[in-house]
Amino acid sequence: MSATEDKTIFEELLERSPEQKAEDRKTDRAYHLVSQGYWAEADALFDEILAEEPNNSEALMGKKLISRKANINERMDSLGVRAYKATAHKEKGDRNPLHKKTVVWIIIVVFLFACGIAAASVLGVLPGWADITGKAEPTPTVEPTATVEPTEDVKSAQDIYNDYIEGLTE
Repeated sequence: MSATEDKTIFEELLERSPEQKAEDRKTDRAYHLVSQGYWAEADALFDEILAEEPNNSEALMGKKLISRKANINERMDSLGVRAYKATAHKEKGDRNPLHKKTVVWIIIVVFLFACGIAAASVLGVLPGWADITGKAEPTPTVEPTATVEPTEDVKSAQDIYNDYIEGLTE
């Protein structure tokens, strides 16, 4: 260092009052607290500095830094809450009984059964109590028909059997 540089530094040191040096130490300590994560303590120290010197640019910058950090923390908390709600909602959605295969199959079977009943009712093959259209007619009773006597050309089953047995014995 040259003599002129030494003189300039010495003059600067002399110009700075002990109050300014103490304020610089407060600012340094506040930034140290910020670096360690003690945001509330650093904020209080910046407030003290600004109370003594309202236009202190370093203290104003420190306050702005703390404000931005708080804003980021709020956003992160909000994202965390939204992520938790989305996960909880997804888990609740998995519990919906309509998403289970067995329930879907039961619904399909019941639907097909109902369609079958409706079709049978329309065709008139259901008894009156099961008729959903209200147009069921009573099922006619079937009367036995007379038995037809075989003619001479037609052999009875007994005659065919007897002929078969005779053929085996011969």
